[in-house]
Amino acid sequence: MAEHGRRRAAEMREVAETVAATGMAPLMADATAARQDALIDAMQPRGIGYDPEGEFSWRTLADGLS
Repeated sequence: MAEHGRRRAAEMREVAETVAATGMAPLMADATAARQDALIDAMQPRGIGYDPEGEFSWRTLADGLS
């Protein structure tokens, strides 16, 4: 999520458009896009990045965001 959050958020917005075109409310797709963006938005001002070479820890990320 931290590595590809923006791209996944954009993809979910496309899904939301597709779902909306069927006449259904894209509740889950909208919420997923918002959650993906919110994580990256919270990481950036704190200087938290994603190191693809390092070991990822949700606990470390959560501690950095609190």
